Amino acid sequence: MIDFSKYRVIELSVELCPTIFTLDGIRHDAFPSTDMDWNQTVEYSGGAKRLILRQIRYPDMDFNELVDMEAHLGTHAECGKHLDYDHQDIADYPVETWFGEACVMDFTDKKPTPDGDRYELKPKDFAKVKEGDIVLIKSSLPYNEAPTMTMEAAQYLIDKKVKQIGGLEPFSGVIGTGELRDVHHLFHRSHMVLLQGIVNLDKITKDRVMFFGFPMRIKGLDACNVRAVVLEEKD
Repeated sequence: MIDFSKYRVIELSVELCPTIFTLDGIRHDAFPSTDMDWNQTVEYSGGAKRLILRQIRYPDMDFNELVDMEAHLGTHAECGKHLDYDHQDIADYPVETWFGEACVMDFTDKKPTPDGDRYELKPKDFAKVKEGDIVLIKSSLPYNEAPTMTMEAAQYLIDKKVKQIGGLEPFSGVIGTGELRDVHHLFHRSHMVLLQGIVNLDKITKDRVMFFGFPMRIKGLDACNVRAVVLEEKD
């Protein structure tokens, strides 16, 4: 049995605050400034995401809720179906995909050159990654200063058969979108799971931890919210 007293549990997921419609039809917004049915909890998830909770009551008087939410919400796992509907969906991945040993890569020291050119991560920067790892990337640098990832580095991680790769959205500039979309697409074409919207990576002090982040087992989803945590061995 695992002796959990030897580990610190670090929460990596954000708390989500839905728009709530109560039984009497009254609407409650966590963020009243918006006039739309959107959740605006998390800046890490690329802006407002739909999350609505409607209270209901069964005939036997038990309470329940109907949840209307966007798949790419808060801390979530994203798979290749996001790019191509012929790819496998979240439910197709084996359960072992969602937990395991994680290699934590801190690239805060990879700063831009004096000319402002961002550091480009290469395969050698991921030398600590083992086959089958989950890779968590962190950097305290702002997005426009954090390193970018080369296609060669992305292919190196794919060849290592890592199970997931993730970090602060948009991966502190490491994967991201826009000019780095080719890397993002390469991962998806290779059936790599991407973790987005992760928080508290700065609280991890060791370079190897145990990661757990399970999505709901719903057929057809290209992405799903996860409750992500790591177990870090105490000193």
